[in-house]
Amino acid sequence: MLYFYYSSQSLVTEKRLRYVRAMKIYKIAIVILGLMVAGTAESAPSSYYYSTGIGSGKGADGQNLTIEIGNRRVMVGKRHFLVGVDLPFIDYGSGDIPPETINSPCPHSNYTSLGKKSEGIETGLLGKFGLEQFRPNFYTSVIGGISHVHEVHLSQSNSTRQYYEQSSESKFFGVLGISIGYFPELFAWKAKLNFQVDYDNRRGITCYIGWGW
Repeated sequence: MLYFYYSSQSLVTEKRLRYVRAMKIYKIAIVILGLMVAGTAESAPSSYYYSTGIGSGKGADGQNLTIEIGNRRVMVGKRHFLVGVDLPFIDYGSGDIPPETINSPCPHSNYTSLGKKSEGIETGLLGKFGLEQFRPNFYTSVIGGISHVHEVHLSQSNSTRQYYEQSSESKFFGVLGISIGYFPELFAWKAKLNFQVDYDNRRGITCYIGWGW
């Protein structure tokens, strides 16, 4: 009884620590977003944009939701450059890790290793840098950044069939990719919309739609 009590207490403490680490990442991301917007305020007062993307596939092998904010008319000489910041959220849910999993290693050696499983939501911070080319309002960009996820080495006792967390660690991944985007003004009221498609080694393909101001 005491063992399960302390196991549950350990699980609560671990989840609390993960929450604190995630909140630190979000605060840093918000500060960077603010600095990026402030830094481009004079260069293009009417070319900011917001975009939301969804997708799946590639290295993370999970569905993602990505939020992007940026400026698509940063002037360098006579060229228009795009500068954006993305906050990706890749959802693994809890399907790979049974809810009855005990947050400690299997107490005996008669178990089967079930491999490493990603837990919860993978978060990250990505930068996007692009150039207007080929035609007006059309941009090709490169993507770079990092992502973070909590990874669990799952095992199952061969005698009791109970699941255990043999070990766990925080994993960081480098993210590299490319993007194409089109930022037209549509309809009679000149609605500033944007359509983008990203491809990178963690999220796979992500399709965006958004608006500008």
